[in-house]
Amino acid sequence: MRARIAALALIAAVVLAWFGVLDRVASSELDGALKRSFAAFAIARSLNGVISLIQDADVSVSPAGVGVTVSPGELLDPLNDLLEQFSTLAFTALTALGIQKFALQLSDSLLLNLTLSAAASLWLVAQFWSRATRWQPLAARALVLALALRFLVPGFALATALVDRTLLTPEFEAAKAQLQLTTEAAQAAAEPHVADEPAGISEQIARWWESAKAEIDVRDRVERIRVIVENAAEPLVMLAVVFLLQAIVLPLAFLALGTQLLRLSAGALYPRPTA
Repeated sequence: MRARIAALALIAAVVLAWFGVLDRVASSELDGALKRSFAAFAIARSLNGVISLIQDADVSVSPAGVGVTVSPGELLDPLNDLLEQFSTLAFTALTALGIQKFALQLSDSLLLNLTLSAAASLWLVAQFWSRATRWQPLAARALVLALALRFLVPGFALATALVDRTLLTPEFEAAKAQLQLTTEAAQAAAEPHVADEPAGISEQIARWWESAKAEIDVRDRVERIRVIVENAAEPLVMLAVVFLLQAIVLPLAFLALGTQLLRLSAGALYPRPTA
């Protein structure tokens, strides 16, 4: 009875392998993860460019002929270092997702489907043909290897996608939105304000007076830059955590779990004789 249930499950696995349903779903999930990761990486690189621009441009004021120069570079150095580290981590995560995508395409190849079909046929013959019982150990090992090559990659890709969609995606989207807002605020702070040329003398005097007051208070500009630094650190750390879990930690964990399940399956396909 146990052998018949295993045989039916094996036939279903072979049919599933040839139809490629799991592979298409896993490929779609990986494509979505790659698009989200690329978007977050692009936002981080954009913020990095804005921060570099702000660092290079000193805050210069000259009311009534008195020049004052304030450089915000020291304030932005920690954020710039964090952005560089995040960019390296994000690129590593994107590379890992790309490797998974490539491995998924290999697992759905004609060669592996034929290998799985041949291994399944060998196991069925060894299991139900009395003259071929001596082939059972070899058939079980070949079948487990074929199952691993065919289903491990789509299996852990789907498991990772399930955890990602359930737990990680809300945190990822919230952190990405916050980082986008921070980038827009940084761009607004970096762009110089060009005022229109006033028409009247009275308007010119009023505009000069307002400009002089704004230029004297340099601390307002520096404070805005400090707020940008604080607002960008938290979403960057959250995105880094999501990248690590999504592209590296969870796939390795599910790969180890799948390997253990295949070992148990090998024991079920060919139970060791008891003394």
